[in-house]
Amino acid sequence: MGRFRVVLAALLILVASGCTSPNSKRDASTHPISSSTTTPDESASTSTMSTPVSPTEVTRPIDAREFLAQLSINDQAHTGSDYHRDAWPQWDDIDADGCDARQQALRAASTTPAQVDYPCQVIAGDWVSAYDGFTTSDPGDLDIDHVVPLENAHISGGWKWTIDQRRQYANEQFDLWAVSASSNRSKGASPPDEWRPPRQDVWCQYAQRWTFIKVRWGLTATTTERDALGQMLDTCPAGTLLSPSPPPTTTPTTTPTTPAGPASTAPTDSSTYYANCAAARAAGAAPLHRGEQGYRPGLDRDRDGIACE
Repeated sequence: MGRFRVVLAALLILVASGCTSPNSKRDASTHPISSSTTTPDESASTSTMSTPVSPTEVTRPIDAREFLAQLSINDQAHTGSDYHRDAWPQWDDIDADGCDARQQALRAASTTPAQVDYPCQVIAGDWVSAYDGFTTSDPGDLDIDHVVPLENAHISGGWKWTIDQRRQYANEQFDLWAVSASSNRSKGASPPDEWRPPRQDVWCQYAQRWTFIKVRWGLTATTTERDALGQMLDTCPAGTLLSPSPPPTTTPTTTPTTPAGPASTAPTDSSTYYANCAAARAAGAAPLHRGEQGYRPGLDRDRDGIACE
């Protein structure tokens, strides 16, 4: 327990000070940074914020209630600039891997290797909506939800951020969850004291992620919001800890729909991905044959089973 408190104290210092782990493999381009670029409604504001702790830097599971106690409470009505969605650029490729944030989230959430068309368009997979258990093989049926909505982040302190900081937040994979369009639109920008996922068995995960995101980004919460988070955390089984990476979706008993198209068109190994043939050649992997790691139909223009010839 003593060692745990030391680790926790160090983590909270990182959150408060904006320091990142010296062992982090993420370069500066993946973190929110100060910028002279401002939105039209706040040309006089160049406020900076602390660089958030990356989920990859949380190397040990932590009790979410420890983070709940660290929430900054603000029950005052928002008096900053108005929220404008276009001031929060989203679905950008912030890690420059050739895939925008939506396509990355869809690939990560599919329970089977997603079918990806050139250069990085997800066309099929198997998904289970975390909020309501809806299953689909069509990515068009899904919204990529910001667990803490952009508007809520804005009124909770994000209105002071620069455009670069907002872009980082809006495209950070840890803050995203693939859900049904209907559940996402039902939620809107509502906080936990006004909306909770219809599936009560996901309340624990939802509250964990909401709490960690708010602390990590230095966003405030209201008293009723904190109390609602505490109630949802009460549904967590004894000993449940916040994972360093997003918690997996619990698959309901309903069998997911089979993806469209022949099975042979799906990537054979989702862990190996080449954005284009130039990348495959640079890695010394070309040509790629059907069945080999990294092969996908999008690279096989003549559909002869050999890509990047």
